[in-house]
Formats: sequence, structure tokens, C-alpha cells
Amino acid sequence: MLENYKSPIQADVIDRLIKSGAILIGQTNMDEFGMGSFTTNSAFGPSINSYPYLSPPTDTTAIPKLSPGGSSGGSASSVAFRSSFASIGTDTGGSVRLPAAYCGCTGFKPSYGGIPRHGVIPYASSLDTVGLITPTPEDAQLLHSVLRGSSLNDPTSIDTAPNPDPPPPLSSLSVGVPGSYSVSECHPSITKKWIDTASRLSTAGANVTIFDDSLTSIQDSLAAYYVIACAEASSNLAKYDGVKVSYGQSSLVLPPLNPQPSN
Repeated sequence: MLENYKSPIQADVIDRLIKSGAILIGQTNMDEFGMGSFTTNSAFGPSINSYPYLSPPTDTTAIPKLSPGGSSGGSASSVAFRSSFASIGTDTGGSVRLPAAYCGCTGFKPSYGGIPRHGVIPYASSLDTVGLITPTPEDAQLLHSVLRGSSLNDPTSIDTAPNPDPPPPLSSLSVGVPGSYSVSECHPSITKKWIDTASRLSTAGANVTIFDDSLTSIQDSLAAYYVIACAEASSNLAKYDGVKVSYGQSSLVLPPLNPQPSN
């Protein structure tokens, strides 16, 4: 529906990137309106996870065509292939973190309102967050320093404290790990990485606490997410009904009025 749409405004994140000297090279494929987790049924066809192709074997036909995740699948695949230094995505329920994980990149979803959303098509307004996909955490920190901060164009945006330089010692950091996040569906290799990271933080001096919350609350939070996201999406996207926003200009061309002569 938005194939030929040209935005009359420039998003705040784009404006801040340009002012900081960034070179914008293009747009990437994604699940339409951020609704999806695989980028396989998109307007421009399926995106392919480029991560396995970085060091391909001689016979590239043997490489399976894997999903890059979604909804920002094209963004993550671009960064994984190093065709871009970084990509911007939006994260409502994992749309930056999922593709970053699928493609072996760093995915960062800042705190809600940490980056202004002016110019971003809304999906679920109380959950939408502009996120970053980069090769490394250091790159994400650099990009976040450019994009962070409030904007008069977005009343939900907030000012966040800049990262201190030098950073404080890890002994001043408390890290809480919900015990119920360790679910049976999680692949053992991921669980091991999670435990290793917590162990490294603890060894480095951070106060790591695994607290015993209720697994039921985690399941309920997922159900609550789907209720909120779907309700807000139906409101935000109601205008894309083929009338207010049509399938091309010809869709709104009405036949000429031919009033009948009155008796």
C-alpha cells in the first residue's frame, strides 16, 4: 500500500544521523509495519540471513537459505554482511533483538522514549522503540550517543544521562537475572552463553542476583503484550484501509459526476 509513498517529513533519527556526518546508503527490507519475526513474507520478497555466507564453502548451493529474523531482518542481514556499518530498526516486541540474534550482530533496544520516534510509522505506541543493530556493543554505544535525547517533535521522548567517561567500576553495578527466563524452549547453547555472561560479570565485581520470580508472571506478560500490541495496532493502522491511504493514486480516482436531470 505504501509502495509509492514519499514521506513529507524526515524522521528525527535520520536528521540526527545526517547532522552527525553519517552516510545513509539506503533502506532495507522488513516485515510490513513491523508485524513479523522472519522477514519472509515481505513486500519485496524474503530476506536471507547473510551470516552463513560470510565464510562460505566452495559449494554455496549447500548453504541453507535461513531467515534473518524480523521484523528488521534486512537491517540485521546488511550489518552481518558488512554492507553497512549499522542499521536502524524499531522494536515493539523483539523486532531489533530477534534479527540481531539470528544474524550474529549486536541488537540494542534503548529504554522507552530514549530515542525520539517522530517520523516512525506507529505500531503499538506504548511499546514502540527505535533500536540499533551494529557489529559490536561499542558501535551500538557510539550510535546511541548520537541518537539519544528528547525531541520537541515527540512528547514521549526523554533525556537520558550520557554514559560516564570513564565508566564506573562494575562493583557499583547490580544485575538482576529473572530465574523464570530460563525456559525449556531455550536452546542449551543460548542458556550456556547467558550463564557464562552472568558469571563473567560476577567475576569482574558486579553484584549478580538471580531472583526467583513466578514463571506464571512471565507467561502472563506475553499474553498482556499481545493484547496491548494488537489493540494499539488496530487503532494506529486503521487509516491503511484502502480509502484514506490507497493502493496507488489511481485507487482514489472517482468517476465523474453525471447528475440526472430533475423532473
